[in-house]
Amino acid sequence: AVANDCNLIRENLAAAEGDPERVVPWLNRSLLESAEHAVYAGQPPTFQQIQGLFYGEYTRLRAGPLAPLYEQDKARFQIEFGTRVEQIRKDDPHKYIQQNDHDIVRSRKKLPVLLVDNTDHHNIKLQERVYLYARSIYESEGCMVLLPITDQTSWQMSRQGALQSFEHEAFFLPVPQIYRVFERLIQYLEA
Repeated sequence: AVANDCNLIRENLAAAEGDPERVVPWLNRSLLESAEHAVYAGQPPTFQQIQGLFYGEYTRLRAGPLAPLYEQDKARFQIEFGTRVEQIRKDDPHKYIQQNDHDIVRSRKKLPVLLVDNTDHHNIKLQERVYLYARSIYESEGCMVLLPITDQTSWQMSRQGALQSFEHEAFFLPVPQIYRVFERLIQYLEA
């Protein structure tokens, strides 16, 4: 099935504090953990998995600046490499997330699906920042991004914002009639 060829990375903005100025660092921290959890089945990645994740960097260091160390002491080279990757994870989590996305596509042959839920519960400025953040991940490797935004945000961003600049597909979900909501609530309570 299609679901078997996807790797779902889910992030819930309901847990975010709602400050547009601080949402990107929050996304970096939170999405990094969500991505690792989704890819490595809730376990931290092993050294071999990290080596595969940053294989380009590993081979560059092995052949280039750390070649003498690799030839002299492979164990120390691996420690140095692990330290460098951990530094990237700490100082540049966005790069780490993009590398994770790259690994899902190239090595695992799956489609990354980034679902950033509850974006529409925040103000327009925050919604636009989250959209641009998700777009940067999409641009780095390609993935499916599912991001709920309000009609007002969609309209405003398509006229003078990020939606005007990028290709995207928008789906509009109708707002349910209030009596249907109460009807379902009553059915749920009765059950």
